[in-house]
Amino acid sequence: MDCLFLIGLLKKRWVYWIKIASLMYAGVLERYSKIRFVLAHAGGTVPFVSFRIIAVSMSIDVLSIHVSILKILYDFLRRTRALKRMYYDTAASTDIYALRALAGHAKPSHLLFGTNYVWTSSSVIPLFIKELKEYDGFDGKTLASLERENALELFPRFARS
Repeated sequence: MDCLFLIGLLKKRWVYWIKIASLMYAGVLERYSKIRFVLAHAGGTVPFVSFRIIAVSMSIDVLSIHVSILKILYDFLRRTRALKRMYYDTAASTDIYALRALAGHAKPSHLLFGTNYVWTSSSVIPLFIKELKEYDGFDGKTLASLERENALELFPRFARS
């Protein structure tokens, strides 16, 4: 059975990359590959620094003796896939710059809307919805999936029969 974790209780969005990098470097993302992580606030800085997270881990491997180039490439692809498995909620992250970075980083099927709004003042939610709908990088199908279908993939018990 797949597990689901919501990583979102951190007060500073930039801390996400440290947590994700720690999970990656410790091998947790591989050992527990069935855990589906949902990162609030578009993953904080993860979309911006994902290459650096992988590159730093690769430089650690390169320092090891007898590491072949094929192993380095294999590890790079493996770590890239681990980051691509993450899910990203757009809560409080619907400005054009955050959405562009996120859309370039994550698969459309891994984008969610509203899973972290329990912590957000209801007075600002209409602004986030407006920004999301006005974003020109999502077509109608992607937006509909982001609003509902992607979450139902994670939480099938909430789907209507």
